[in-house]
Amino acid sequence: MKTPNLIVWTLGRNLLVLLLMLILPHLAFSQFTVNIGSSQTVKLPLVKVGSVITPGTITIGIGGAGGNVKWTIQDPPPPGLGGPDPGEFGFKKDGFKGLFPAEEGQSTSPDGDLVVAGTPTVPGAWEINIRVQDESVVSPDIAVNSAQIKIIFEATQPLDLVLVLDRSGSMFEKTSTDMGAPTRWQALKEAVGNFTNLYKEHAIEGSRLGITYFHTDATPVSPCCGVLKPVDAGLPGVVVAELNSINPEDMTAMGKGFINAVAKLTTPDRARGILLFTDGIQNEPPLVLDNGTGVTGQPPFPTGVGGIKIATIGIGSPAPEYHSVLMNLANNNRGKYNTTLDGTSYTAHPGGDPDGSLGMGTGFTQQFITMLSHFSPQLVTSSVKFVSSAGRTELAKFSLNKDVDKLVLEFTGNMLFSSTQLPYLRQLIEVRKNGVQIGSNGRLSFAGTSTRNFLIVYDFGEDGDTLTPHGDWEIAYFEPVIGIAATHAAANVPKSLRLGLNVVADDHYVDMTSSFSPKQPRVKNSLKLTFDLKRLQVPITGAVVKVACARPGEDIGNALALDSLKVKISDADSTAPGVEKWEELMKDSTFRNRFNAVSNVVTLTHVGNGKYEGTFDSLTVAGVYQLVYFVTAETPAMGKFERTFTEAVYVAFGDVNMAASNVTTSIVNGTLVLNFRPMTSYGMYVGPALMNAFSVSNPNITIQRVEDHQDGSYTITFGGKIEEDTKLILLGQEIYTGKLEDAGKKPGTVFGLPSWLIWLLLLLIIILLFLLLRRKK
Repeated sequence: MKTPNLIVWTLGRNLLVLLLMLILPHLAFSQFTVNIGSSQTVKLPLVKVGSVITPGTITIGIGGAGGNVKWTIQDPPPPGLGGPDPGEFGFKKDGFKGLFPAEEGQSTSPDGDLVVAGTPTVPGAWEINIRVQDESVVSPDIAVNSAQIKIIFEATQPLDLVLVLDRSGSMFEKTSTDMGAPTRWQALKEAVGNFTNLYKEHAIEGSRLGITYFHTDATPVSPCCGVLKPVDAGLPGVVVAELNSINPEDMTAMGKGFINAVAKLTTPDRARGILLFTDGIQNEPPLVLDNGTGVTGQPPFPTGVGGIKIATIGIGSPAPEYHSVLMNLANNNRGKYNTTLDGTSYTAHPGGDPDGSLGMGTGFTQQFITMLSHFSPQLVTSSVKFVSSAGRTELAKFSLNKDVDKLVLEFTGNMLFSSTQLPYLRQLIEVRKNGVQIGSNGRLSFAGTSTRNFLIVYDFGEDGDTLTPHGDWEIAYFEPVIGIAATHAAANVPKSLRLGLNVVADDHYVDMTSSFSPKQPRVKNSLKLTFDLKRLQVPITGAVVKVACARPGEDIGNALALDSLKVKISDADSTAPGVEKWEELMKDSTFRNRFNAVSNVVTLTHVGNGKYEGTFDSLTVAGVYQLVYFVTAETPAMGKFERTFTEAVYVAFGDVNMAASNVTTSIVNGTLVLNFRPMTSYGMYVGPALMNAFSVSNPNITIQRVEDHQDGSYTITFGGKIEEDTKLILLGQEIYTGKLEDAGKKPGTVFGLPSWLIWLLLLLIIILLFLLLRRKK
């Protein structure tokens, strides 16, 4: 039999459970109250795109009102703000609804709440200012008679990302001529491991990662990520272990890699992306189309809203079609292209080489940022320095703005660090904010048991941390002569340590986009640069935007054409003798230094609505140009703001002058053989490594063979109906129209004679006939 006390206790427990059941849902939801006579910023909880917001789960109420109130939207309204649906009061934007308790500006009870509802349709953040006026307060001062509410809405979208990684035989090449230099494959493995670690730090909940390897085929199937795998804390270690078990071999079937990757990305209501790394020209069908819109024989890549964003990373190469395909893949699919400046002397650390070369690590960091645009980590600054073995070496100084949720310091050294070394090495990294040492606030993060890369991460406001982002930051390597000798010994740092640093800020409020035109620039063009800068979708108009435009010191194709070296082709993964010649010559520092970057700074001008424009007119040589954007701004809402990012632009050769290209043709056994050495209208040779860049417009004519003689001259054999007219096209440029047999004749000639002379002779004949006829009369 139950005692009265037990009955009371049971009833009390059940009542408590009932109350908790009633209360906890509301506690889990977001309910805000703003008092009359105060102002407050209300940052609403994140909502995923496509998720329905149940009315009543997010509300904003008014406290302290003495009578009825009026809800009004303050000017200026956010861009794209719409009115309410029929029968509702308030506003809507990007799928969000803000429902007022009464029509805007009409008197209503102070007990009513603003209710957030709807289904977000696009990722992004925006704000709206609301004034709620207490009608019982006589004072005209809005600071007294009303509540001022700034509401920030934010929608997120998980990302499905596939890494498409080249494991062809050329990936066994060394990254430099230095003893002990890693191979391209080793450098790629380290960069991917660090990339995955960065992805883990910034991924939106529900994001996933896939991996596709390609050589002659798209194999092996990734054990960890052959199907999309959720991004979690353990993913980087799994990816690193897998990469260590795979080696390069065979040919370069990029098209098969893309087919495999696209097949993984079957969920269009998520953000979808492909990040490609490749070091060589495609030499195994099916091929990625030159314009980057798809693969031969396959449907086009899905584009636009719900489409697949593609970012690409390459290495320096003299092959124009290699760069143009990678650049077109990015430009036509909302991505960016990054590349090292050459194929044999690049390094794996971020920040690049002292001569301005972009390292693979920075390439992956930049493309990581590209993939997460709309909710993007952004690069604040980069550096690379040899650190002092006794004393302090400054690595970076920068100002950070208020909106940053997370700061990641990405370090890469020119040596491998063991997992036991890194905690000690971390103690030698000095981090100061506004002059105060805060190194201990950051947490160490790395992937694998041995790595060149590690992160120090600052999560602002998490776990009760009171550290805020905005202020002046300084990062240094500090190795005292005395004081922590034991730490230094445990870190086991060599005297020649070089540290690269990328400072990455996770800022969901600022949106930066850049573009250039024409999309396929050529020598002698002007490159128009455009940059858009917004915060919470509102234009930032007072920024300073500068672009360092770095071009090669010489025209790459012309330099290769004039060099007498001729290499023997032995690499099974190579179909471009000009590329082999380039890589052999680049081992010589004297030759390599001829292409050191020549930089010009273009300051962009604000033309309205947060858009900045400028023109770079020095496209004087063919090759890879690097555009490095430096952006600074300051507003009361965000404080000081600094950002930088880099993208590559391949500038192709200009107009080809066939009359100066030493063209000869002959018919051999029913085929037409054309020999020529393409020369531009500005007196430079187009150069070698263009074997796959020739095509014809007539489907009845085929190109049977192209021979690259390594000096910029080619022998092309044509079959089919060679007597018909066609256009001969080189890298998208029509260089000849007519019968191929006549390509060797000078323009405007008939039977080898100038056309003006033919017309003169015809005129003389007509005059003579006229005179003869008159005599007969």
